[in-house]
Order: sequence, then C-alpha cells, then structure tokens
Amino acid sequence: MKTIRLDFLKSKHVRYGGYAAIIIFAVLAGLLIVNLIVGQLEVQVDMTESRLYSLSEQTEQVLAGLDEDVTIYGLYRSGNEASNVVEAIRKYQRASNMVKFESIDPELFPAFSRKYDVTGEGIAEGSLIVESGDQFKIIDRFDIWDVSYNQSGQARVLGFKVEQQITNAILFVTSGLTNKIYELTGHGEPSFSLMGLAETIEKENYQIEELNLVTSNNVPEDASVVVIISPKFDINEAERDKLIDYLENGGRAMIFFDFLGSVA
Repeated sequence: MKTIRLDFLKSKHVRYGGYAAIIIFAVLAGLLIVNLIVGQLEVQVDMTESRLYSLSEQTEQVLAGLDEDVTIYGLYRSGNEASNVVEAIRKYQRASNMVKFESIDPELFPAFSRKYDVTGEGIAEGSLIVESGDQFKIIDRFDIWDVSYNQSGQARVLGFKVEQQITNAILFVTSGLTNKIYELTGHGEPSFSLMGLAETIEKENYQIEELNLVTSNNVPEDASVVVIISPKFDINEAERDKLIDYLENGGRAMIFFDFLGSVA
C-alpha cells in the first residue's frame, strides 16, 4: 500500500515538534507541583493514595458550570453500600447543590434498574447510574476500580477511578460531551501507558482510547483530541484524509515527534 509522509501536518491546523512535546509536559508537571503546594494550604489535606476526599480542579469546574440537577443512583443492598464510593459522591454533593445521591436496593426495588437496562443484560449490584433530564449513563461496578489480571486470571486492584467515571458521566448527561483522548496506533507509536503518563492523565478525568484509522471509518465523534506520539512508520493516504477531515471540522490534535527519544 502506498504511504505518504506527514507533510500535511505543517498546515495551520496542526502544531508539532519534539521540543513542543517536552515543553507541554514540563508545564503540566509544573502545574501539578503547584497544585500540590497550594493543596497544603487547605483546611482538609487529602493524603490518601486515591485522593478519595478531594476533587480535581477539572471536576470542580464541571460542577461549577452545572445548570441542571444531576442524580447519582447507587445500586446497593441496604447496609451493603461501598463506603469509599459513597464518600466520594458526598464530595460532589458538598461541592454542588445540583448533585443528588440515592441508594437503591435492587432486591427491594427490582424494577428500578430495568428502565436503564437498554441491553437487557442486567445492571450489576454496586453499579452507579448518573442521570440528568432524559439522559443517563451507567457506571459498571468494575469500572470504578483499576483492575489488572495476572496470567493465572487472578485480579489485582491498582487504583480507584470513581471520580474519573462520575465526572465523565456528568459531562455526558448534561452536555453530551466526553473527555476522550484517542491515541493513534498502527505506526509503532509508544502509548501514554508505556511512558508512565496514563495514570496522571486519567486522574484529570480524561479517558484514553486507542484509534486505528486503518480499521476505523473516521475519528470518533466523542474525541476531545487525537494524539499522535512519535510514529515510526508513515500513515497511508486514507488515514491522512480521515485526520484532515476531523481537523477541518473543528477537531484537535497533539502530534509529537521523537518524544523523549526512544521508549524501550
């Protein structure tokens, strides 16, 4: 298949460069350090690994912009609520009077979750339902935790992702928008995960998804930004056209070349 180089990236739609990549992430690191220092001045300082008792600046901005009620339903049997999840939700309530929370016992009210069960597969106990107006989003109980599995299939909990999931759900039900970063794949690109940056990005309530434009018809509509990190091989003409179409219709891209050298 004929391939072409990324000369089109010199257009006004895109800014790129290895130095730009380093500067961007240096600035982000600086902002994180500043936030940590400022956080020491708060009356309540969150020292928990999962930041259970504090909300990110982005979440606070989302809550400040709410102009309609949001209700979070927790599917818990009475007395069996997940205390860490509920406490995190209480933080949303303290930050905004537009956020409500209700715990629904699925055994006592089995019909409640059926109206949200669009797939007919059922909604697992421990899941959350975020609703505003006629829009809703289900957060599966397994998506609240960052879980990895070893070769024998044993699960290991690596982190707590409830804020990321709830904030993205609130954005979706109130505006139809999501914070999704799509990483272009298929050209030998390193990933945020491989570079150790995925966890930091996800803590700021961004979801990271892979994007293969060879198998995808176009850039997904829910993309906040497409990231291309140091491709080792040229993209083909069809991929180029899909990227240009996305950019010319208001899309955004971050493109890095020779990002911090090679990644083993």
